[in-house]
Amino acid sequence: MSTVRAKHSHYHKCVKHLKYVDTYRVMQLFGVTDSAIAHAIKKLLCAGGRGVKDRTKDIQEAIDSLTRQLEMDVEDALACDADSVSIEAVLGDGRVPYFIRKVKTKNGHKRHRIKAA
Repeated sequence: MSTVRAKHSHYHKCVKHLKYVDTYRVMQLFGVTDSAIAHAIKKLLCAGGRGVKDRTKDIQEAIDSLTRQLEMDVEDALACDADSVSIEAVLGDGRVPYFIRKVKTKNGHKRHRIKAA
């Protein structure tokens, strides 16, 4: 086993039992279950290569899918009953990363939006 493969084994999957690998198999092999993330990966793997949209459009659509996934993560985190939840590097309307934190206080839950440095 190569040094790189040993050091980063989580990036390597055995596929010797397969004739070919498509984007759906890649998602399965790497355990991608979020549909927005899977959509973004598919767009990036085939960016500009499907003949329908150009590379820039595919990359932008991948970014849009990942942004939506982050929004859903924030929605889910703010709705949960955990004592404290932090989500990092969420893209805001102006494409500025920010943190969302929900903190349990004596008077209930308090939500904080903190701009990233």
